[in-house]
Amino acid sequence: MRGAAVNRRGGIVLVAAGSLLSACLQLEPPAGDRIPPVVLEMTPRGEQVPLDSEVSVLFSEPVLLGERDGLVVLLPGAEVDAELLADLDKPPLGQKRAARCLPCTVSVLLDGQQVRLVPEQRLEPGRDYTVVVSAALTDRAGNPLVDRPGLDEAGRPLGVNTHWLGEFRTRTGGVRLNEILANPAGVEARGEFVEVVNLTGEELDLSGWRLDDSGGSSPGDELQPCPGRESRLLASGRVALLVGRDFVPPDDLDDGVALWCSDHASLTSRGLRNSAGETLVLIDAAGREQDRYGGWLDSSDHEGCSLQRRDPLQPDGEDNWYLQRGQPCSSPGRLAAE
Repeated sequence: MRGAAVNRRGGIVLVAAGSLLSACLQLEPPAGDRIPPVVLEMTPRGEQVPLDSEVSVLFSEPVLLGERDGLVVLLPGAEVDAELLADLDKPPLGQKRAARCLPCTVSVLLDGQQVRLVPEQRLEPGRDYTVVVSAALTDRAGNPLVDRPGLDEAGRPLGVNTHWLGEFRTRTGGVRLNEILANPAGVEARGEFVEVVNLTGEELDLSGWRLDDSGGSSPGDELQPCPGRESRLLASGRVALLVGRDFVPPDDLDDGVALWCSDHASLTSRGLRNSAGETLVLIDAAGREQDRYGGWLDSSDHEGCSLQRRDPLQPDGEDNWYLQRGQPCSSPGRLAAE
């Protein structure tokens, strides 16, 4: 069973049931074990952490996580306070506190020595996150988590029983072109769009922004909120669709997705080109280039399929774009995974 993973999904970070884990592995507390567990390592740490990161916590020995849920959780740093930490140390968490934790898939690895958290959604850019290990966590012998390894000469733990916190900060970028549908099924003006994503870590007003389809030599008309979508602000980590005034939103497009319209029936005066070679440049209200797509791919033979950026935080380049396949082969309003 070594290396096997136990998974569970839910609204909060939930660890594998200890009774089930014990039954599967037939664990026995080591005789006379008085050495408490400590956290050896957590990854990732520091700043500029990718938005699709998973979290790994490595302990000094196998631990039991499942007699109570919520012993290892991931939260936005701003959600961590003394009251929440006190509740985490006396599980289970109440529903209100649990709602502050990020939903994750949890894996217990290395015979119980490693816990891996995989967030169900991408992390937000430019944001602090905290991993908390509850003070209620124990090893197989029932020794609780401490902040310092080892025993003194009298055989007493050197450390103090307390929760453990690890922190990291996600990467930031600008406003990025993320998806392009130049060859929609049906009438092109009704389906063309360019999706942008805000990776600045701040809320932005897109008033006065433009999309140039001439490689930056002839800025297009100013984009304005489409009728019925009046908000001018784009939250960090969210996407907006740049469209023409004849655009018809798909039935499954979330009502919260911002739509910004040009003055033309199509997004640009001549419509987006299906073939390769058309460079699109995103220009802010001050006339500065924020991002571009170099016209790398041809979608002429792929009606209804969009061009998707692999990693919005990486620079534009042919290897950072691909043509979506399968059905559906476009994902307006959603950050699609390849």
